[in-house]
Amino acid sequence: AIVDYAEVYLRRCPDVDTTSLLHHWQHEIDIVIATSNTIIDNLLHLCMHNPVVLRTPIVVISQRMIIHANQQGFQKIAVSQGTTEAELLKSLCQLSPHRFDGSINQ
Repeated sequence: AIVDYAEVYLRRCPDVDTTSLLHHWQHEIDIVIATSNTIIDNLLHLCMHNPVVLRTPIVVISQRMIIHANQQGFQKIAVSQGTTEAELLKSLCQLSPHRFDGSINQ
């Protein structure tokens, strides 16, 4: 067999200035969705483990991610029953019922 190596996927933390994001976080960010532990780690690294970020509710997609988010200091964590947009939206509605009426149109 002939095998060729092709690097097509790279996980790395973006190199961006989050000063403006953190300035507006409390008033504009209601909930965060993370689909991997790397996303959680990168968010916290970029936001310098800011307490306001850790107080923001987070939706994750597995029990393993609940443990990781908890260990990183997130205070309100919900797990989605799946990774589809409808399932993530349902989790958002359940986590923040005051912002959503709970109905989902599919």
